[in-house]
Amino acid sequence: MFKKLSLLLLLVATLLHATPPSEATVTRLYIATFDRAPDSAGLTYWLNDSGLDLEGIATSFFDQEETQERYPSGFSHADFIEEIYKNLFARGADSDGFEYWHGELEGAKVERSIFILAVINGALGDDADILANKLTVGLKFVQSGREDVEEAKEIMLSITADATTVNPTLCKYTLSGCYTAPIVEEEEEEEEEEETTTSTSGGSSGSSSGSTTTPEDTTPEDTTPPVITLTGDATVNVVNGTTYEDAGATASDDTDGDITDNIVVDTSTAGTYVVTYNVTDAAGNAATEVTRTVIVATCPNGESTLTHNGTEYSCVVSPHTDKVWLDRNLGASAVCTALDDTACYGDYYQWGRNFNGHEKSTSDVTEKLADDVNDAGTEFIKYSSSPLDWVSYAIDDAGATRNANWSKQMGVLYVL
Repeated sequence: MFKKLSLLLLLVATLLHATPPSEATVTRLYIATFDRAPDSAGLTYWLNDSGLDLEGIATSFFDQEETQERYPSGFSHADFIEEIYKNLFARGADSDGFEYWHGELEGAKVERSIFILAVINGALGDDADILANKLTVGLKFVQSGREDVEEAKEIMLSITADATTVNPTLCKYTLSGCYTAPIVEEEEEEEEEEETTTSTSGGSSGSSSGSTTTPEDTTPEDTTPPVITLTGDATVNVVNGTTYEDAGATASDDTDGDITDNIVVDTSTAGTYVVTYNVTDAAGNAATEVTRTVIVATCPNGESTLTHNGTEYSCVVSPHTDKVWLDRNLGASAVCTALDDTACYGDYYQWGRNFNGHEKSTSDVTEKLADDVNDAGTEFIKYSSSPLDWVSYAIDDAGATRNANWSKQMGVLYVL
């Protein structure tokens, strides 16, 4: 249990900076908390005027009247968990997820705002798909300058994990990105009967001549648009300074389509880009537009990598929260490829301790508490009685020294 706690602290320490809010991340918060798209004025305030990072915005949501009306005093943790899952994924919480989060909330181990961010960040499979579809609709709604809160709720009702539910919703609410197939007026065609005319001239051996009128070609006009299918993920993370090669897409139609399958995105600046795919068949039918979001991550030092204790790490970004993380645990020699991949386990730092050898999985273990924060030896300290700590209580009871040791300098995690 103690080493699990240490690993958790390590993962927290690996998080390099607080999350700056973006249209996408705040829109996901609106969806999760209120089951609606953001209104234009609200989103503008949170992004431009609040001065808060994403975690601060998530917390401040609970000070708002709308939140307090939706989740009044006495609203149980159990009901709250179910409500958030329904808002995000249109389903109830799975039993394992429910039990875990109920325990965390009941035990006051996490705030409700952090629970929301964690569930957003953990979306996979159909959950990730429906959230992505809701995000697309929510962004189109707020980017149109809409303010009607009731309409912001209604627009989410028909969205599912099926991407084909997005376009009809955009069209219903006259939002950008809506594609409407051209209307083809059917012309009445007159059927011509086949006529054969035979003439006979006198004599015992007459001759005959005939003429036949062939019906016109009535092949139906092609009014079916092609369908675009992305190759690879709808959201891609790219490290700043690297070369991005788009995975492309395929377009299926009875006639040839023209689609670009190798789009270059500028990765010289960190940010979020949208790659848009369009294709039109030979009959002029345009496919429903498909997009891929490309998130370009940069390490806080402005480079594509960080070096710690002789090991070079890349930086990656979560597609759900836009948080920047190291690509693996500190001390790991490789990025994880499987649950039992020991090369990616990394080190087990105890909070505030230097990298002096105690963090290695092969280090010796002692139950003797340290009497000096900055000179605690090379052994992993596992004290089974109170205080459950690695240093004597009187030495650093408030944790000020250890906080200073694990401070951030110029955006980079600093360990002595």
